[in-house]
Amino acid sequence: MLNERQKQQVRAIDIWKGFFLLFIPLFGIALFVLLTFYFSRTTAAHHIILSGENERISLQQKNMASDLDSVVGDLRFLASDRHLQEITNADAGRFSELNTDLAQEYLKYSSAKKMYDQIRFLDISGMEVVRVNFNSGSPDIVAPSKLQNKKGRYYFDDTLALGSKEIFISPFDLNVEQGQIEKPLKPMIRFGMPVFDSQGEKTGIVLLNYFGEIMLRRFHDQDKFSEGVASLLNRYGYYLHNDDHEMEWGFMYTGQKKSITFGNEHPDAWSKIIIEDKGQFGNSEGLFTFATVYPLSIGFKTSTDNGSSLGKSSVLLEQKAYFWKLVSFVPNAVLYKENTSLKFLLEGGLLGFAVLIGFGSWKISAGRVLRRLAQARRDILLADLELAHQQLKESQSQLLQNEKMASVGQLAAGVAHEINNPMGFIAGNLRTLQKYADRLGNFITAQKAALSAGAGHDASELNALEKKLKIGYLLEDTQDLINESLDGAERVQVIVKNLKTFSRVDQNLTQTVDLHECLDSTINIVWNELKYKVELEKDYGDLPLITCQPQQLSQVFMNLLINGSHAIVEKGRMKIVTSADADSVYVAISDDGCGIEEDHLKRIFEPFFTTKEVGKGTGLGLSMVFDIIKSHHGEISVKSVPEEGTTFTIKLPIENETL
Repeated sequence: MLNERQKQQVRAIDIWKGFFLLFIPLFGIALFVLLTFYFSRTTAAHHIILSGENERISLQQKNMASDLDSVVGDLRFLASDRHLQEITNADAGRFSELNTDLAQEYLKYSSAKKMYDQIRFLDISGMEVVRVNFNSGSPDIVAPSKLQNKKGRYYFDDTLALGSKEIFISPFDLNVEQGQIEKPLKPMIRFGMPVFDSQGEKTGIVLLNYFGEIMLRRFHDQDKFSEGVASLLNRYGYYLHNDDHEMEWGFMYTGQKKSITFGNEHPDAWSKIIIEDKGQFGNSEGLFTFATVYPLSIGFKTSTDNGSSLGKSSVLLEQKAYFWKLVSFVPNAVLYKENTSLKFLLEGGLLGFAVLIGFGSWKISAGRVLRRLAQARRDILLADLELAHQQLKESQSQLLQNEKMASVGQLAAGVAHEINNPMGFIAGNLRTLQKYADRLGNFITAQKAALSAGAGHDASELNALEKKLKIGYLLEDTQDLINESLDGAERVQVIVKNLKTFSRVDQNLTQTVDLHECLDSTINIVWNELKYKVELEKDYGDLPLITCQPQQLSQVFMNLLINGSHAIVEKGRMKIVTSADADSVYVAISDDGCGIEEDHLKRIFEPFFTTKEVGKGTGLGLSMVFDIIKSHHGEISVKSVPEEGTTFTIKLPIENETL
């Protein structure tokens, strides 16, 4: 028999037993949930840093390649300047005129681009013929008395030694003047290209001193979003850019600074980075993400330099031997900083579990409901998006058909004229044939009378009637009239067939077609628009059959042909050139009309943008051309010179399985 004290002890034991039976499993569940949360968050945070660094390095790599392509494009443009074709062989008067024009062009280019410290043309002796200095934003033309001979400078000698279309790119270093590094520091890359006259003789070089600071500033701006420290290294591991500027350009100096390299700072990491193009790895120091930029394209050259702007280069480097390394370093302290904060969160969660278990259950339930609601909303949004996409496709199809019908409407008068011409002479021929039929009827009646009279009939009367009615000529001319009428009927049939094909609503029908037939059909439709002022030349290459939607391509060709015709004021020439390579076909449509201003070239494919007068253009033609070519997984580009003409070039894949 238990006394009161023993009963109290038993009740206490039961309470503790029940408490632990509830607390232990619930605490275990909470511990499991919090640990799972901890590891998933740390893993996600780690993954975000890894993918973020990869994306930033990749973006910086693409931006640098884009910057270099832009400079190379400028160099090719300047090296092809028409003034350079004759300046070196011109007489004194003509030389002065060409020199002045060339200097003015370089001055305008320097003012517009704001990215070149110097723009120069040097003759084959190394003498500067024209030089424009940027002068901190106030470009000017250097006086002839101050022009210098650069023969013996590595960048001149190396560039002059190149062949046609080859380009020299110097090492990325600091500008040196009179043997001293220019202050403030001026990072520089020199781009050079030889110039040839019309006979293929080398006449000199064009040289651009590119402000490397532009590229480095852009690199630095993107580095702001990095979790770690981003560096730009040359192939020896020297810093071209680092957050600590004292570590930069060590190879340009002597003494202790010359030993400051990425390889000396991070030897284990450098041993991996130098042998791979790109990658990401971690070690005891932290996370390293890297990529390689190859400034040289095929046919480009660079030199190792010789430590001085004077003298010959040590060696010319090919494409893969000249590179920069983009490296992002995230120390472990930054990489795992999320872990420390989550540890405090885990400890706090465990300590507050006893009093917050109910609230936690509610939060879990609320979280599930919120997730279900979010999923339902997502499904609704996806359904709405799919509906909007379908409506957009239908609207685009209708808009294309409307534009096609508008084009046919604009050409209606011309097409009617093309049909009226053959129909006119067909009608005339039929009237003539009617008269011939009457004569033949009279002659046949006379023949029947002669046959009825028998042998006593005088045949001379029948012969006289045959001559009078010109039966021989009539029979001969009848065949000509029939042939001429058949030819006219075929012309009308071709025009109607072309119009019917062009105007079909089922424009999304994918077929394997001959692109030349598509072009010729479209030319027949618009011919009346062209023939009175355009001399059309066709230079067709050998094209394979391609998979496409021919009705849509007909709209493309019509818009380009009509636009080219409108660009010609009175009389002019248009040319269609086709060619093919292993994977693609190319169609180039050119005119020698008024051309397109450079400011407008960037916008010509925008919907509703037009340079025509109000009421004379919808601004949708070239926008539709662009959309159709893109839907065919192709490309369209335009080159235009005001007052000289415009060329649109279309590239289409031969096989188009996903069309």
